[in-house]
Amino acid sequence: VGYVGNDVDGITTTAGPFNGNDLTVSLVDAWVSGTVLADELEPVAGVPVELSNATTGFMVRGETALDGTYRLGALDGDWILRVYLESLGFAPVNPVVVSLDAGQTTIQDFNVSPQSEPPFVDVIVQSPTDQSSQTISGNRSENAMVTVYVDTDASVDAVVPLTPTTWECTIVNFKEGINTVSVTASNGVDSYQAPDVSVDYRPAQQVNSIAITGALYTSRKNTLAVDATSDFPNAALVVEYSGTTVDMTFEKFFKGKYRWSHTDTNVATAPMIVTVSGEEGSMTASVTEK
Repeated sequence: VGYVGNDVDGITTTAGPFNGNDLTVSLVDAWVSGTVLADELEPVAGVPVELSNATTGFMVRGETALDGTYRLGALDGDWILRVYLESLGFAPVNPVVVSLDAGQTTIQDFNVSPQSEPPFVDVIVQSPTDQSSQTISGNRSENAMVTVYVDTDASVDAVVPLTPTTWECTIVNFKEGINTVSVTASNGVDSYQAPDVSVDYRPAQQVNSIAITGALYTSRKNTLAVDATSDFPNAALVVEYSGTTVDMTFEKFFKGKYRWSHTDTNVATAPMIVTVSGEEGSMTASVTEK
């Protein structure tokens, strides 16, 4: 507080250790008033309200009453109106320029919303894995939108919200080796990216289970009969002999083995060997002649 001009009605000065015009007081000739409501429903009390004029340097401060209303007096002209909400847990709002006219009251209401929770997400993966597909999952801030990205040609299905704070997503066709997975959460305003995680896809090494159980050539009938087994139901075995490659016929599943056979009744001379092959590998055996 400093010197107060004597020309203001009802205000007098007292002696003090002040120099110059430290404080200027002017009569009020215009008003701004309004209501601060949360989501257009609930009045918000105790909100600091500030009216300032950059040209004159004048400033008026107050706060909202229990019913959320405020009323500030000032001079006519253009003013900047601010409400300070963060300390009360509400999202900030932009300042408003209000034009005040002498003898008039300008209405400026504010609709405010609770400050949104900063987005968060985490992710759980299985690594290393011998599976080319995997459903990953994690936690998220309430109702945050989660997006998933993989730095390989793996396909990412839609993210499924399990609960308001959890999620899952299926990724298929991992590339062999390291697949880096990036997960981001957004609340529509801000976003957060979880630390990247890696899925190390190591396909299981297929064991060659092919066994040739018979390779018999009957010279009297010019017939070659080949029998083989595999541990795999879709082995699709083929047999090669004397420069010829033909599909074998699946016979039955017996004693834990898938049994295949081939008979050729037009083999002029006995082949030395036969080779049975499939996706799992191949096996070669000598031909017995009878």
